[in-house]
Amino acid sequence: MALTQAGFSIFVDFTRARDKAKSLVQPAVKNVNREVIDLYARNSELANTIANDGNFKQAINAKDRGAVAAAIKAYFDKAGFSGYGTIILDNGIVFYSSDSPSKFGYSTDPQQNKTLVGSALRGQAQQALCVLSATGTACLSSVVPIRSGSAIPAVLAVGTPFGNDLLQGMERKVKVTTEAKDFDLVFYAMDQGRVVACSPNLQNVQPSFLGKLNAAQNPNNIGETEADGRLWRPIPIWGPPIEGSPQKHAFGLIYVSAPIQNTTPNAFILLSQLGVAAGAALMLSLLFSTGLNQRFSNSMKFLKQRAKDLAANKQDLPSLAVLDGDYLELAEMMDTALSSPRAIVQNLKAAVKEQNEEIIEKQRQIDAINSQLETVNRQLSAHNRQSLEVSSQIETANRQAFHVQQKLAAVMQCSTEGFLILDAYGSVLDANPTVLNWLGMGEREVAGRLCFDLVRKPGERSNWGVTFAHPGSGPGDLINQFFPEGTVFHRYQEKSVDVLMHLQPVVADEQIVGYIMVMRDKSLHAEVARLRNEIVTMLSQDIRTPLGAGEKIWNPVLNSQLQGASPPLTQNLLELHKIYLQMIGVVDSYLMIYGGFVPPQEDQTPREQVAVTRLIGECLEAVSQQARQAQIMLDYKTVTGLPTTAIHKEVAQDLILKLLQKMISVTAPGGRVRAETTVKGKEIRLIISSSGPALQQMEIEEMFVGFIDGKHTEDTYQERLSLYLARSNAERLGGRIWAESEAGRGTAIFLTLPVH
Repeated sequence: MALTQAGFSIFVDFTRARDKAKSLVQPAVKNVNREVIDLYARNSELANTIANDGNFKQAINAKDRGAVAAAIKAYFDKAGFSGYGTIILDNGIVFYSSDSPSKFGYSTDPQQNKTLVGSALRGQAQQALCVLSATGTACLSSVVPIRSGSAIPAVLAVGTPFGNDLLQGMERKVKVTTEAKDFDLVFYAMDQGRVVACSPNLQNVQPSFLGKLNAAQNPNNIGETEADGRLWRPIPIWGPPIEGSPQKHAFGLIYVSAPIQNTTPNAFILLSQLGVAAGAALMLSLLFSTGLNQRFSNSMKFLKQRAKDLAANKQDLPSLAVLDGDYLELAEMMDTALSSPRAIVQNLKAAVKEQNEEIIEKQRQIDAINSQLETVNRQLSAHNRQSLEVSSQIETANRQAFHVQQKLAAVMQCSTEGFLILDAYGSVLDANPTVLNWLGMGEREVAGRLCFDLVRKPGERSNWGVTFAHPGSGPGDLINQFFPEGTVFHRYQEKSVDVLMHLQPVVADEQIVGYIMVMRDKSLHAEVARLRNEIVTMLSQDIRTPLGAGEKIWNPVLNSQLQGASPPLTQNLLELHKIYLQMIGVVDSYLMIYGGFVPPQEDQTPREQVAVTRLIGECLEAVSQQARQAQIMLDYKTVTGLPTTAIHKEVAQDLILKLLQKMISVTAPGGRVRAETTVKGKEIRLIISSSGPALQQMEIEEMFVGFIDGKHTEDTYQERLSLYLARSNAERLGGRIWAESEAGRGTAIFLTLPVH
């Protein structure tokens, strides 16, 4: 029974392990196929967009290789595309290829790509994994015709390189965006007869299956395979069609692999537990049974023989010394009860009963031992559950670390600054595209190099064989050798980039385990500062100064023309003057953005007497729709006899509207925004208050200071600029503006206007 139970458990574990591996592989195969289809679709869309561009067609017709390269680069940069573009003429000669280093004038392989290029020249777009560049890079390519009228002089191939980067990116995307987890990818190239790319988990460990696959020549068996404790399911990646062959030609195979849980340890543990329990029970049973049976058997044989001797009335009876305990007493009773057979029978029954009770007691002892074995089994099960929980926690931590790694990789990929990831001794572990572009090298070329091999001190010449510093033997020695400025030389070209450097150690358990080196192009920073100064100078001297001088002319023009002039002419002059003031305001805004100041405005515009009560009522009406959408109530409270004041009505109205909109945006739904006016001395005070919640003190202090780069987030730029201009306009009107906040009472903005 124990063996049957063990065999059934092992069979169930074996079946579950393979079903789990298939459940990991099946969704991964589906999503990897979809990723390949999406890559082809994106490449086709980009290729068609370029091929249909008018300027691009003109460059092709003119055989202007520089214009063709510029057009392709512009589209690739705009789309963020990192692949290659190849132009093939109708004679099969490559006119241009963006593969680095650039090369042209060579012929595509007629045996492999003749049908592919020929179909595209006949107007039929094609898709395949093929090699069209001189470097032999295999790409997922979309080939489309370039039409010039009714003719097709050339075709355009847009391809994504198929290698470790694409395979790893495909694996990461599928794992993050879908439910497919715990699988690895391997790409086997048919033309090379070997594995050319694999995901990280299989790069350092080469299973025997991959070795056998490299030894095979274009294996025909592309079915599901189990090897090395893993499940391997291939996905064919089709290459260019072969002329005259109706069947598709597989350029390579993507193997989707998932581990098959090893059931041998579980089977061994199960068999061991069952073997220990069964063996212990069997040995105890044999020991007790053998002893009891032998003792009982010998004693009963002796008593039986003695009963026969007594029945035969023998005089020479054997001695009772061979008996002890109950058996001796029974024999003596047999002797004394010879005359009474009934007494003998009763004594025999009593002896048998006592023997049965002894056997029952022994059985209880055996049951107690079995109970102890069951307790041990339960403890083992509890330990197994704890091990599973620890494994789950480790898996969760690994996923979190993977997500953090992805975020870091995304930042490095899209940053315009150079990043080097170093180990504790200064060796390069990873570099982002910006650094690789400066160096003119690939990831494999820089990996493992000392950071000082790649970045030289200012003034030193490039020397790729000698480094200017050696970090030493300790993890902290790199900081002592670090220099804040340096020069990055191109590996193969006569060009360099001067950089500002920052070194940040990565600390774990109070020990330095690595570094992050950030490099910024000094020329870009200098160019930005110079451009900012030029913009400020141009706006201030060439635009703002002439506009300010022209303001002095407007007042006499308006005074002379408004007297006795026709209404249409008067209205046109006023509208023209309003546009002039708006132009000055735009220039002042740009000066504030690039120069950090707003020049004083020579205000010669006649002011008009404005009723502040009516002005605030118009502003409340203008923002009423916004308040209703935000479920906020508006109200207005004022004092009697509020005086009028001579101000610019349009400027004041725009100012009050900005303040009302700000308070509506910080008020919770169901709350209230109140406008209240009072008179204090020679100024009118407007208080716009919110029912809450109250803003933080830091936000109150920085509400009207404008946008500070590096301190405020980009999404608050427009609002902070608007409130900064509101403060500037309030000061131009001769007033002041500030904000206050109190917990439990909301936030209030105070605006004062002078009484003229």
